[in-house]
Amino acid sequence: MAELEARVSAVARGPKRTERILDVLFQQYGGPLFGLILELALAARADPEVHAVVTEQEAAINRAIYATSKAVFGDAITAFPTMGRRWALALSATRGMAVLTLLGHPPDGVQKQWRATRRELATLLDG
Repeated sequence: MAELEARVSAVARGPKRTERILDVLFQQYGGPLFGLILELALAARADPEVHAVVTEQEAAINRAIYATSKAVFGDAITAFPTMGRRWALALSATRGMAVLTLLGHPPDGVQKQWRATRRELATLLDG
């Protein structure tokens, strides 16, 4: 979570900032840590004790990722009610696209889809 915060904070301000932050999140969701979380979550479905621990940790990670909205939007995230919903949509779409990587889809195809999706998400978020 600290690494994510540092990477998001390091993204320079400018016209493509939202896209670059979405790229950071896409990399996080498509990386080995999130892959491990998915594996544990799937494995824990049959074990209530493990499921409770995984669910708690997954919620903490999701809160940390959602908190990156402050880095992107500052106070606008709470000042404009639709921004929170837009950010949640962007996170869901980013996570979904990144999971394609974890599932072994062809990397070139995933990257092509991601670039198109990222542009649309940035337009939604910056608009």
